[in-house]
Amino acid sequence: DDVLLANLAGEERFWAILPGYEGFNPADAQENSGRELKPGDAIFLSEVEGLINEGTYTLLPSRYAMLPGAILIEKVDGLRDISLGDVVQLADGSAVSAGYRTRLGLADSRTSGFVVRRGDYLQQLSQLDRSSLDPFAVQRSAALDLPRPPQVADAASLLVDGASA
Repeated sequence: DDVLLANLAGEERFWAILPGYEGFNPADAQENSGRELKPGDAIFLSEVEGLINEGTYTLLPSRYAMLPGAILIEKVDGLRDISLGDVVQLADGSAVSAGYRTRLGLADSRTSGFVVRRGDYLQQLSQLDRSSLDPFAVQRSAALDLPRPPQVADAASLLVDGASA
């Protein structure tokens, strides 16, 4: 099963967190129609050594787990009322952390179990192919006898502004 497709179909059990990010999750009314994840959603998780400190984190769509430093969160069905601070190691080395969801400061009354993994684990759960524009742009400019175009690595920062031409 492709986790990203399942989440798009409304079967949300995977999310991402970015330790250090404290804002609202990005939302698009059209894209998020019928989805469980809403602006203001967050999760409190017990510490998982080497991955996260105990605390509250903004819940983000699972695709954000591809970002550097991101953590993939998976809800464990049927695992409730775990004592905060408890962490259980799974056979594959993953950790199940006690935690609870919050929305705009209102918390679930019962704790649940959440598997906490490094974000790059998402690659194993999805059919995602990463690609870069750089090779295509270089080949295309060479074929058209144009100067080498700027590459992402050439920029100290890159701003793409769709509002201006």
